[in-house]
Amino acid sequence: MADADITRFNPSFFWASGALVSNVDDLDRFYDALSDGRLLPKRLLAEMPTPVDTGAPGTGYGLGLGLGLEIYTLPCGATVAGHTGALPGYNSGSFRLLGDDKDARVVANLHPAPDALYVALSAALFEIFCGMAPTEASAAARADPGTAGVIRFR
Repeated sequence: MADADITRFNPSFFWASGALVSNVDDLDRFYDALSDGRLLPKRLLAEMPTPVDTGAPGTGYGLGLGLGLEIYTLPCGATVAGHTGALPGYNSGSFRLLGDDKDARVVANLHPAPDALYVALSAALFEIFCGMAPTEASAAARADPGTAGVIRFR
């Protein structure tokens, strides 16, 4: 993949998703405040990870789309909720293990990214959330790269 100069690209083209400058620390503060109930009442927060049926098979992100959250079931059966995003030159993802305080944030200054990056990021999440050894996590991430085996950043 060749390097691309995206310095002239204006991310506000994507409306609110690109009109914000952020970093991993900002994502940590936001998702900690969200999950701790400081942004939404607990009753609304409890509804967020519930997948919503869109009526169209294969639509939504990952394996389900909750109220603002992407829902993924990992190879070990654990379910994580979070959100991914991407603009030219940038990828990010934030995930929390449902029913636990374990979470992870991933940021890469590369988009579009090669499949190897998505496999590596998914393997890292499998290690964190499933307790898999690195070789087992890498194998699981490579096993089904077209679906849930690899968490794609949108």
